[in-house]
Amino acid sequence: MNIYLDTEEKVCDYNVTVKIKKTWRIQLKLLQKLEEVCKKHNIKYFAVCGTLLGAVRHNGFIPWDDDMDVGLLREDYNKLIYALKDEFEYPFFLQTPISESERHSNVTRLRYSESTAIELRDKNLHCNNGIYIDVFPFDGVVDNKIKRKFHFFEIGIYSYLLSHTRVFENQAKKPFSYYICSPITKAVGYDNLFIKYQKVCAKYSNKASERMGILSGSRQHTEFYYPRKALQ
Repeated sequence: MNIYLDTEEKVCDYNVTVKIKKTWRIQLKLLQKLEEVCKKHNIKYFAVCGTLLGAVRHNGFIPWDDDMDVGLLREDYNKLIYALKDEFEYPFFLQTPISESERHSNVTRLRYSESTAIELRDKNLHCNNGIYIDVFPFDGVVDNKIKRKFHFFEIGIYSYLLSHTRVFENQAKKPFSYYICSPITKAVGYDNLFIKYQKVCAKYSNKASERMGILSGSRQHTEFYYPRKALQ
């Protein structure tokens, strides 16, 4: 498959359109920019989820996959979103709940502003909706089962408060849970709550746990763990 060829191709019995090829080309441009910044500041990043599977199984993109996922260890991730965010000048934009509060997702995304990829839940929001790649922090997964369950429960509470407030804030009909979550979130402050949430996720990142995983964001992968040695 040639993603630079503007013709439709069939791969694994799936029709790869010109539109998805153009999306992939922009995502590769975003990845090149991320790699440039990471190399400049000695930050290690790696492919995860469907991006990793596509690289191994298809030598590129999964034919029916329209996004790209990369991961960083927590220390590098924090450095990227707080200290190095200004490295991404227009048309690149590093989107976090702090850099753009209008968007309600807890996932960090590197976007290309001269393109458009509007998700249904974002269609009425005034935020950057460029084509993107997802950037996930990898945090330590504690080995003790009881501590691990409590940790995931704690993460879930923060995630629920953050996402539930933003999801229903501009909707006419709000569920009862919104009126419970919203006062708490607003009293603490959304940015402060997000920082606390990230600290809770990173509770065991510097510990001697043998595994790491994606514990933050709206796509928490608490059932998938990676050996710490493989990521360091």
